[in-house]
Amino acid sequence: MAEKLDTILAAARDHANSVIAPNVNSWNTQKVWPRAASDQAGAVGLTGLYAPEEWGGQGLPLSEGS
Repeated sequence: MAEKLDTILAAARDHANSVIAPNVNSWNTQKVWPRAASDQAGAVGLTGLYAPEEWGGQGLPLSEGS
């Protein structure tokens, strides 16, 4: 489980650095959150973290969120 969590955290860092950070000031000024940013997060496995794998999630136990 630790390896899977490390992979997810690395993907989150990369997404934050490559997608969110370069655009956050503009998005805040416009008061928007582009759907594409969420879609990109989902594409790299950052959504559905606690949903079962058979439903397309990561299958993390809720205890990993604390």
